[in-house]
Amino acid sequence: MSAQSRHQTERKLPLLEQRNKPLVLLISAVAGLSAIVGASAVSANQQSVPTKVSVAEGTPSAFSLTTSRAVVPAGRVTFEVKNAGSIVHEVAVIRTSRKAAALPGPRTKVSETGMIGESGDVVGHGSRRFTLILSPGHYALICNLTGHYAGGMHADLTVR
Repeated sequence: MSAQSRHQTERKLPLLEQRNKPLVLLISAVAGLSAIVGASAVSANQQSVPTKVSVAEGTPSAFSLTTSRAVVPAGRVTFEVKNAGSIVHEVAVIRTSRKAAALPGPRTKVSETGMIGESGDVVGHGSRRFTLILSPGHYALICNLTGHYAGGMHADLTVR
């Protein structure tokens, strides 16, 4: 290689490196952003996983309603309702300061004021699942089909 060729090669290398600096910076920025977005996605997925509450109806008696948890964290809560009995039930979630056993109205069918959501009818030996976003406070879970509340189908839920 002649001295002139060597000199041209040495001059081109820094020029080539200078041209590629923006590309190198862009690639570095994209890699860094990808790492941040990936970390955020993991955190968001962990936060969006709902808390599960199992609700058993119709066991041990036809008019019983029990829950797997009495206290849950605020946020998304999935209610998994299983009706072990042979008659139709439901679960209504009502935000209230009153205890579930002390809701206003006639005992045959109480007031649903403050209702956040419900399962709809759950046939005998059937199941339903529904998810609600709950803020901190007290909630009553009830079956409000005629006569079921009076039969004892209610439970308290605290959201913290």
